[in-house]
Amino acid sequence: MQPPAMPGRAWLRRLALTLMLVCFASAARPQAAAPASEAAAPIPVERYFQRPSLLAAKLSPSGKQLALTSARGTNRVSLVVITMGAPPEVKRVARFSDADIVRFDWASDNRLVFSVLDLEAGSGEDRRLAPGLYAINADGSD
Repeated sequence: MQPPAMPGRAWLRRLALTLMLVCFASAARPQAAAPASEAAAPIPVERYFQRPSLLAAKLSPSGKQLALTSARGTNRVSLVVITMGAPPEVKRVARFSDADIVRFDWASDNRLVFSVLDLEAGSGEDRRLAPGLYAINADGSD
């Protein structure tokens, strides 16, 4: 797959800037450094088992939007679309209470297709009963 037709490497700079904005905007505020004499607090065990804030990202065919899957702020993995501009618009377009969005792709410049799966199902459960294929517009409609 070739990158979108944009002059020079502008699409790469735009993608890098957007990813940095997403990562830094969702990060917690930095805290003051502890004195060297204090031991660092242990990392809570829950941190090792939580879903990552950003799972996958794909640029739209025109390079004007970025879709990504994220579990940030929710219990399930949802689909987020960032419309690049000044300032960028971030919108969670698809979310389920009982399933996670596991794969997605751009069908056109304004349409996304995605599949869902219950990532909380145990290994002994039949995972073929939960998946599905869905489509949605990049603005969250239809």
